[in-house]
Amino acid sequence: MLTEQRYEKILGLLEQKDSVTVMELKKLLGVSDSTVRRDLTALDKAKKLVKVFGGAVRVGADAAQKDSSADRERECCEEKRRIGKYAAGLLEPGDVIYMDTGTTVGCMIDYLTEKEITVVTNDIDHAKRLADLGYKVVLTGGEFRDGSLAGNDAVECVMRYAFTKGFFGTAGISRKAGFTASDFLDASLKEAVFSRCRARYILGDHTKLEHTGAVSFGALEEGILLTDEDAGEELDDYTKVWRIN
Repeated sequence: MLTEQRYEKILGLLEQKDSVTVMELKKLLGVSDSTVRRDLTALDKAKKLVKVFGGAVRVGADAAQKDSSADRERECCEEKRRIGKYAAGLLEPGDVIYMDTGTTVGCMIDYLTEKEITVVTNDIDHAKRLADLGYKVVLTGGEFRDGSLAGNDAVECVMRYAFTKGFFGTAGISRKAGFTASDFLDASLKEAVFSRCRARYILGDHTKLEHTGAVSFGALEEGILLTDEDAGEELDDYTKVWRIN
């Protein structure tokens, strides 16, 4: 499908329902996450829509809706970028790292400068972006699930490695449940990688402190949380919280 045809379909869908998600557009257009995001960026610059984290809203949509969701998502997107930039700066020559699926971990890729590393990931979009930049990339096997891989094959792959550093996304963070994932397969893979990492960094903005995913994959003491300066007092006496401003 040509670029202009994709633009027409995106704008046509927005006329019908005021807002769309990246996932909806992937299915509609039959293209990758990165292609959808590039299209949304181009249309946002052309003032044909308003790009928000995870999708877009129609120009002229209710102002209150944009204030309460679009603006808030833009702020979170900036926080994710700052966290990703800081995490990228932790890499050293010779590192063998794991990059988990997720948008905050994906933000690291834009800020990578250390080329002498090996990256193992279960995220197909991460792998493509890294390969395009010339990095040595290993993509785990496993069951395909919404742009990433999981299951027994993925676990067997990561258990062969001794990672110097691991960078993880998380569905939620709490004292009682620790770091949590949305389902068992995701949590099982994260837990396996945890066991193979010398240093574990969990990348989660302050909104993750308000949620708890379905399955725990690690206790708070097992990793270093990279979050933003808006994270509240919930974890103030937890020493492994690094607030990025």
